[in-house]
Amino acid sequence: MGRIVDVRRALAATRWDGSGELVIRVADDSPASNAGTFRVEWGSGAARVTETSAEPDVGADARTLAQLLCGYVDGGTALRLGLIESGREAGDLASVLPAKPLYQNDAF
Repeated sequence: MGRIVDVRRALAATRWDGSGELVIRVADDSPASNAGTFRVEWGSGAARVTETSAEPDVGADARTLAQLLCGYVDGGTALRLGLIESGREAGDLASVLPAKPLYQNDAF
């Protein structure tokens, strides 16, 4: 279980592979301050997040974004399942937003 309470900080704190850029539109009713369109630029082990009016590469709600950022689901699978909207190819999204090993030591 996870909940993003500050989208900007979550995007900036994510470990992004290599270097690149992605524009993400996030929908969130609570808190409404999480909603918006954000440009993430990464490289050299750091990420920079800015609000933008650019056309998004990916559209997701905050719940799905939490799954993507923690690596529970990759971007390609999320696209195929209809969890996100994107004009990018599923393989490209899977490489930018990959699945990651999850280690859960405690059951719910």
